[in-house]
Amino acid sequence: MIQIKFYTFNKRTNSTKVPTGSGSTYNCTLKDDTTILEPVIRLQTSNNVKAYNYAYIADFGRYYYVTDVVSSKGFWEISLKVDTLA
Repeated sequence: MIQIKFYTFNKRTNSTKVPTGSGSTYNCTLKDDTTILEPVIRLQTSNNVKAYNYAYIADFGRYYYVTDVVSSKGFWEISLKVDTLA
């Protein structure tokens, strides 16, 4: 299980800006057969996570864009894509 911080964060294309503030931290699991550049994570919470569009995974030392959020069998499956400029 890894901790991921989620943010609602706007940034321009080609910006190196990263979010400030604490964000919302959740314990998540990585979906089987995923990559560090485009991980898919599973999160179980009653909170609506569709408002988040950005994430940070400290274990990987990378920031990510949220590209898709799907509700499946009591879990949220969240697809991420690395922000190479952050």
